[in-house]
Amino acid sequence: MRRSVGLVLLALFCALSAVGCSSDYIQTVQNNPAAQSQLMDVVVNQDTLAAKMIDKLLGNDATRQMIVDRVLRNDAAVRTMMEKAATDSARVAGFLDLAAQDSLLRGDLMNMARSAVAGTK
Repeated sequence: MRRSVGLVLLALFCALSAVGCSSDYIQTVQNNPAAQSQLMDVVVNQDTLAAKMIDKLLGNDATRQMIVDRVLRNDAAVRTMMEKAATDSARVAGFLDLAAQDSLLRGDLMNMARSAVAGTK
């Protein structure tokens, strides 16, 4: 695995070196879908590099919002996040607290609580 990642990186480096200097590398990645795909494949296939990329994206307000918006449009990702959050009572309490601060959601919470209580009788 490490060898194949190294070979991909070497191939990417050689291909981009043929184009020119490092500023040309940035232009190549920005303008060449094949170079973009190769770069993204390297990031996706290396957990440490992917984690660094995610941390960098989450560290910026605009890209963090973009990530949240894209994740919330992906039903499988939303389901995974809800399942993960549901196992942490502090997170659930935080969600409920945020929801209770909104007047419309507060009513929904009260209705859900009444239904839950009625269902246990």
